[in-house]
Amino acid sequence: FSRSEAAGAFFARPVAVLPFSDDTTSVDGPANLRRMTAEALARGGYAVGSLEEVDASLRRHGYSQGGQLRRGKPADFARWTGAERLVFGDVTEFRNVMLGFLGRREVAGRLWVWDAAAGAEVYSAEESAVSQDGTLDGGDAGGRFAGQLGKALLEGWLGKPLAAESALWVMRSLQGLPMRPQSKR
Repeated sequence: FSRSEAAGAFFARPVAVLPFSDDTTSVDGPANLRRMTAEALARGGYAVGSLEEVDASLRRHGYSQGGQLRRGKPADFARWTGAERLVFGDVTEFRNVMLGFLGRREVAGRLWVWDAAAGAEVYSAEESAVSQDGTLDGGDAGGRFAGQLGKALLEGWLGKPLAAESALWVMRSLQGLPMRPQSKR
């Protein structure tokens, strides 16, 4: 194999991004982080399978949520989805605290990759992405609260809660994985 053939073979191995488990109260957070992770891996050259097809494969075997995956075997998930690599995620924080004088937006969790050839976890990252905004000026607190609320409502309406923090979490979680450079057209 030449280096380019070896790189091509590495990135061509099918990847399934499984539903993320959720230790938070967020309904949309884990699903959005999963989607963003799959998109980032695909941009990085990986052969990422359709999330809908992965979900359908898992549902046929009784798995419909990320938290249920803890009781199963990765080798089974790989066989059912036709993937050689599995990406798991466990979201531990997904919150937006709005107090007017203080705003704190946080996304945290663990992401890991299981490889069928190794039969084991081959990559893991535990990351967080936090942004804070605060003031001691009581007169400014009302305006800040309105801004925090407006941003949260817009993100909710767009279906992208904690968008900036989520993107940063995905980037940090994947930074240790090789990514194929974008080809110049």
